[in-house]
Amino acid sequence: MVFIIKNIVDTKAKVLRYVWVLIVLVLFLSLMAIRNIVTGENMIGKVGRVTMTGILGDPNDLALAVVIVVPFIYGFISAYRSAIIRFILIVTLLLRIHCIKATYSRGGLLGFGTVTFLFAILGRPRKIQLIVTGAMIFLVLLVVVGGFGMRDDDGAADSANSRFKLWEAGVRMAIASPIFGQGLSNFSFKSKAFSPSYPVNKTAHSIFFLVLGELGFVGLYFFCMLLFTELKMGWKLQRLAREYPRHSPYRAIARGCFPSFCGFIVCGLTLSQSYTWFPYIIIALTVVTTRVLAWEEGYQKYYHIVPMIDQKIDRRMRI
Repeated sequence: MVFIIKNIVDTKAKVLRYVWVLIVLVLFLSLMAIRNIVTGENMIGKVGRVTMTGILGDPNDLALAVVIVVPFIYGFISAYRSAIIRFILIVTLLLRIHCIKATYSRGGLLGFGTVTFLFAILGRPRKIQLIVTGAMIFLVLLVVVGGFGMRDDDGAADSANSRFKLWEAGVRMAIASPIFGQGLSNFSFKSKAFSPSYPVNKTAHSIFFLVLGELGFVGLYFFCMLLFTELKMGWKLQRLAREYPRHSPYRAIARGCFPSFCGFIVCGLTLSQSYTWFPYIIIALTVVTTRVLAWEEGYQKYYHIVPMIDQKIDRRMRI
């Protein structure tokens, strides 16, 4: 998927259309989720958690699909001057928030808070950063101390306890086979054998423990390097975004890649989505956005963006 997107999306116009397609697709998911709430279809648990089918058959996965697109909606709301487009984006954002709430996903809630926090503080003056940080700390305390916005059914505690046992199984799998692990897609078939206290076979519910159990310590190392490289490229895009005016949608896209991937990692701490399309569409978007925007600004060797931008800003300040 990364190679296909990298070779197809090769112009600024295609990058913009690519992000709009992601927004529209997740809007469709949000509308389908609201439809399920109204009709009562695909609802699970005592609290009635909304879900879909297939890859989105778990409420947490549905919340993750919504979370990774939220930063780009934030950026487009501030970038576009048209009142109609802004109104549509705001309604779209509210539908997504309602969808995340309806999933009762703790990982989705944390991911949404992460992308909102990062988009609000990155590139902002220090005073705004402190105010936003204080507000986010207050909200976290509400969730941790008062359980604000969290599900309180009996299944919530069981779900949390089961995750620790499954993570233990992932570690035991890696210890038994540290180099190759237990094999791709084998976690859900072997977890019971490596965690005797857990009665059934189940997936890891963590991108890291899933990779650790199935691919061993070597596979986990390369997976973490993939995540680190993407975060590094996303951080470079934060610098590159400063080359574009405030009302440019390309500035919004460049600013959204880093928070989006951070949201995936936070959600992925409790989800088994290491190999599905969620992280790789963001990785591909980061690659093509970096390449297209860097070449337009004259940084032909776009892997040297950060020092080149810093030198350019230094020259401006001296003038």
